[in-house]
Amino acid sequence: METEGRARLNTAVLVVGDSEGDGPLLRLIPPPLRGMIRGTQNRIETQRINRLLRVATQFYPLLQRLEDKAVADQEKRLVGVSFDDALNSDEAIERALRLFVSAWKSNIFRLLDDQGKAIPPEKVKTAMGACGLTVEQGMGYFVNLALMQIFASNPKVQRRIMGAITDPQLLPKVRLLSHFDALALTELTMGFGSSMGQILGSLENDQLYALATLKAFHLRALRQVFRAGFKNIVKWDPGVIRSIGTTFTCVEQMLDLGEALGVVTSAESMAAIGTWEIRDITDRINEERAARGEPKVAGNRFETDIAAADKIFGSYFTSLMSEPPDIIEGIGKVVADIRRAEKVDRKHRIDEVRLFLDRYLEFMSPDVFRALGLSGSRPGSFGQALFICEGLFSKPGVGRKFFEEALKTPEGVRALNNLRKDVEDMRRGGQLKAEPEIRTLVQNSDMLDKHIVQYIKFR
Repeated sequence: METEGRARLNTAVLVVGDSEGDGPLLRLIPPPLRGMIRGTQNRIETQRINRLLRVATQFYPLLQRLEDKAVADQEKRLVGVSFDDALNSDEAIERALRLFVSAWKSNIFRLLDDQGKAIPPEKVKTAMGACGLTVEQGMGYFVNLALMQIFASNPKVQRRIMGAITDPQLLPKVRLLSHFDALALTELTMGFGSSMGQILGSLENDQLYALATLKAFHLRALRQVFRAGFKNIVKWDPGVIRSIGTTFTCVEQMLDLGEALGVVTSAESMAAIGTWEIRDITDRINEERAARGEPKVAGNRFETDIAAADKIFGSYFTSLMSEPPDIIEGIGKVVADIRRAEKVDRKHRIDEVRLFLDRYLEFMSPDVFRALGLSGSRPGSFGQALFICEGLFSKPGVGRKFFEEALKTPEGVRALNNLRKDVEDMRRGGQLKAEPEIRTLVQNSDMLDKHIVQYIKFR
């Protein structure tokens, strides 16, 4: 017969009823009393496990024969291995459980409940008459034995993960977790909590490999930022996660970015943010603490350009972090320039940035950013980019319509790029002294009109 594409035997090779869990002494006791003692044993946890193990020893030779027929010699895990030795091998336990499930579904053996009725393979929460445990609990016991082997070197994680994984099919994914940094794995299990099994079951291997690039401080910061929402990081693009693991080098980067971490959907953008400057301020902090009579801080402390960007951009900060990598790169250079400026000039530049964001951000694209000289290998100043835009925006016949209809087209980008090069030539030649003069020249003169003449029709 066939059930869901699986061949089934008409007659089971092994039937496991209530007596299969009995020990040798119990088998010597007459039936009426034996049944009473059996019922008592099936209610005591330690006795349930003992009975489960006796049942498993009866299954084991059958599972060995199945493996011998179905698995290539170099991949065998049970053949020639004693039952006791198999219990000390996570790979052997996994193989045995997989064969057990397959054989059960094929009716190679039958499990009977406490009423002597066969338990269908889909009824894993039904108690077995042989030991009083449900089929799911029985498999869970052996899964836990495998987990003890897999996480033998990390008892803290072992304690957290025991009971969270019950499906033997998750063992290969769990085994991948064992290669994580020990502290990072502790943070991961704390973040996933009781949902560990469900979450692991939803992950592909590339997602697990991406998570493995995260260190403990990455995961701890993500838990702090997202709290209950931490579990949703598994929905992120694996490339984004890898970018965090490979480019973010201190916890302050993570905490300063905060919930904006969740809006960065491009691995390249996340990597670009990760390259923004950080500065070790441990000595400064310790000097300040010493002046207050406080002890030194443990470890190092850093300040980041991410935090500076948050202050500069205000309400625009989170949305800016979702921009493409070229724009992120340009933003990082703007932030660094502002941070290095003198205090009075810094406020003036921040005002320029906010004006640019208010008026022109909606029209930006990576190509426009490059054309303005805000990104690329040889970027220009932010003020220059702003005043080119200001001149065009207020120029008769150009104005907002140019930005809305032409700016992002290849021709519009090319015109803007050439206009910017002419401005730079004039600045090098001394014809333009201060950046605000660019706005006046673009707006009122025809000296730079040759590149945009086709757009002056917007009158």
